[in-house]
Amino acid sequence: MMIFHRRTRQLVISLGIISLLCVLYYVFHLQTLDDQPLRMKGYAHVTLPLNHIPNAKWECTGSDRHKSCIVENLCIDAQTGGFIVVDDDAIVEPFKVNVINADTMADWYFEPAIKRRSSLDSSPTPLMSDTLFVYGLYSPRHYAHMLFNGLIPLYKTMRNHQAKRTSWTYRAHVAMQDDHGAPLLTTRIMTDGKDIVRQGSALSTDQQMLLPHQPICFAKAVVGSGLACSLTSYCHTPILAEEYAAFRADTLGNLVHQHLWDTNVIAKSQDQGLACVRNMKTTFVRPTLANGSGDGALPPVERTIAIINRRSRHITNIPEVIAALQRTNATLGIHYVINEIDFDEGCSLASSAYLLEHTDVLLTPHGSQEAAALFMKDNGVVLSIDGRGYQEIWFHFVMTAMGRRFYNFECHEDICTEIDRKLFDKMRNIYKFPMIPSEEEIQGCLAWENGVLVRDCYRARLKERHIYREDDEARLVEGISSYLKDTPRKVNVARLMPFLERTLREMSEFEHENADYRMICDAKKCCGDACEWALETVVYGSQLEGRMKAWPDKIGEPQGNWIE
Repeated sequence: MMIFHRRTRQLVISLGIISLLCVLYYVFHLQTLDDQPLRMKGYAHVTLPLNHIPNAKWECTGSDRHKSCIVENLCIDAQTGGFIVVDDDAIVEPFKVNVINADTMADWYFEPAIKRRSSLDSSPTPLMSDTLFVYGLYSPRHYAHMLFNGLIPLYKTMRNHQAKRTSWTYRAHVAMQDDHGAPLLTTRIMTDGKDIVRQGSALSTDQQMLLPHQPICFAKAVVGSGLACSLTSYCHTPILAEEYAAFRADTLGNLVHQHLWDTNVIAKSQDQGLACVRNMKTTFVRPTLANGSGDGALPPVERTIAIINRRSRHITNIPEVIAALQRTNATLGIHYVINEIDFDEGCSLASSAYLLEHTDVLLTPHGSQEAAALFMKDNGVVLSIDGRGYQEIWFHFVMTAMGRRFYNFECHEDICTEIDRKLFDKMRNIYKFPMIPSEEEIQGCLAWENGVLVRDCYRARLKERHIYREDDEARLVEGISSYLKDTPRKVNVARLMPFLERTLREMSEFEHENADYRMICDAKKCCGDACEWALETVVYGSQLEGRMKAWPDKIGEPQGNWIE
């Protein structure tokens, strides 16, 4: 009897396990859309035996890293990632296309497998009428790279090929993987079709689907973007200013406007992407002095200032900045709307567009969140607050290409210096440069003692103690540079406010004159220090034979940088 009960329990447990496995199997195949009727619902296609899929054909433009190809009859599946069907006797020279729009270290070439017809079975295979766009992402969790090296090149390609809202996309490769959850991105900006991905961690919305185990074929596919971005050091094809403007308009139109904000896919499926909206703090600063007096007085001008702060590279005196703005409105007669935004907990594309759409001025530390300037007003001003001793020109190119007035506002004075010993120790451990035994000397170097550069001070202390080696130099320079990049920083408010007041007056003047971006650049007011190369290549086209010029104006010479 006991044996009977024991066997019964074992049977029940076994049946339970089998049932669970069946459920998991069903859920997995549902997620990968291997159920053909479900997968094809709403998409035009014909079903053919796999060994009857037509021969592949392709035509490519460009060469090497910047090649792109239009392919007829491209198939994809989980086993190969992509393949083409050819007759047994066909002589085929395979093609491969770099799908990453970044530096050469990140290049990855999509090269479909070649399958001879006799090697295939007759399993039913959908041949889709909608075009498939094959793309790659450099770093989807990095907001700026996700936009400027990923989605916007894809958008440009789809726009150039007049993609329909039913087009599909295929994320064939991600150069820099991240295990910290799904990236806050969607291709809903340009299509309602499926976005095929290779990892479960990339399933960020209901638009994504995993590569299917059973093949799907597409009558037409576009592979690659021709190495398109605004970074002249590693891209070959420019993103035009009007393409940035169209991306902004389509993001707002498809995710925010027309009552879509409350129902858009990001808001519904990725709550993390709304964290920046929930946490935003707004301060209204109303003018105490009108622009004039009497019955004919003009109403006060309203300006929206967004402040995006971060935990890393934290601006420590934002309350002082806001207090100074409250004082200046008495003389400028400006009604300020000051939005303090936190990107650290998550901010989707839809949320970024929603928060920045009406912004005139963005004040933020250097970092990936600066990419949200894309959604600001045209000719908006971005003040990038750098740590003392650190400056980077990466954003000069994308900002001038999209038509944002960009200024690196670095403070060189002692009043802006912040020390973060924990961060310094972290960088020293990462880059493995020697430790100065004296805490007092370390503090002195990090405080820019006597105005000496941190790395020069630190190197001198190491040499004094005979513990410096030439082999340490590269690690020392890189480690201290990374510290200065990420260290907390202050804004020199005494310098900032006169500059901001002039900038706001000029903004009104440019609006009154209906000045376009080239006119603002001609007035030396569109890009700050170290911006010569960006202006020459992206705005004026006087370098690189005009190949990377984003603006339609005739080729010319820059008039000069924007100076405080």
